[in-house]
Amino acid sequence: MKKGKRIIAVFLMIVLAISLCGCEDTSEMLYGTWETTIDYSAAMEEDLGSGYEDFHQSFEIRMMFEFKEDGTYSMYADEESTKETIDNWINAFVPYSVEVMYKQFEKKGVSREEADAAIQAQYGCSLEEYKWNEIRSEVNPDDYLSESKSDGVFKAKKNKLFLDGEKGYEVFTIEGDTLTIDLPEGAEVEMIDGIEYPLVFTKVVIE
Repeated sequence: MKKGKRIIAVFLMIVLAISLCGCEDTSEMLYGTWETTIDYSAAMEEDLGSGYEDFHQSFEIRMMFEFKEDGTYSMYADEESTKETIDNWINAFVPYSVEVMYKQFEKKGVSREEADAAIQAQYGCSLEEYKWNEIRSEVNPDDYLSESKSDGVFKAKKNKLFLDGEKGYEVFTIEGDTLTIDLPEGAEVEMIDGIEYPLVFTKVVIE
């Protein structure tokens, strides 16, 4: 279940290596905060492995991309919605995983009552409490929020977005309140679950 965190980390580091000659500075077009939602549900399910094929629960992370007038940017997961997403996922997964464990015990000839007694004797808690503590340590909101945070500098030249002074760039277009970031023509990159180009962001209106 650490795959979701790894995916977020990779998402923050995707920058392509393609050269560019000097162009008009269009950084001002990006100023402000933009948001998009990345769906990691399938990746989380795949990471669970055998025995959990019928478990399905949404795991969407709201990502924010903030471009500042001083030429710096911040990318991060929205704290409130991330915690809500993780809480909902855990609340759905724990009872499901408890049933999976009971079935595994029963296949070995151990009854549910015997399994409960063994867990209580060894860990001092119920099977459900044991699973809750285990999953909470692996799918921790604070870890996701920390690993999703990325800061750096940016520059936009015409429709090309450069992050952290790299020669590599991504192509962007803005139509109204919609920012679309795509790969340059002919670029190749190994994609990961939950992330598909073009990435579409919506401008956040600050009230």
